[in-house]
Amino acid sequence: MNAMVSVKRALGIVVLMFSTNGLAQAAGAANGGGDGAASGSVHTDTTTAMADRKLEKDVHHALGETKHLTSRDIRVHAAAGVVTLSGSVPNRAALDRAAQAAQGVPGVTAVRNNLTIENR
Repeated sequence: MNAMVSVKRALGIVVLMFSTNGLAQAAGAANGGGDGAASGSVHTDTTTAMADRKLEKDVHHALGETKHLTSRDIRVHAAAGVVTLSGSVPNRAALDRAAQAAQGVPGVTAVRNNLTIENR
């Protein structure tokens, strides 16, 4: 008889453990599954990095297509739509043209113009 009570208790504990684990998994799935902060963050970071690289390429292309502007000494960095131009240009007109070209690219929300004018 004591053996039967012990088996029932052990079985009850096992059922309770599985039930608790199942509820925890269901709650995790309802909240986005797993470690939501880490898994969502990785996807978002990768997506943002890809968008930033594409924006940098698009701005480089726009600079290269801009008349009276040599873009080989201009570096472009993008972060969440904000484009930073750095490097050097020959004169103030080229500096302004570069900023205008960058601002005209779809997806650019702001331009930080850190270009300098070359000393000749």
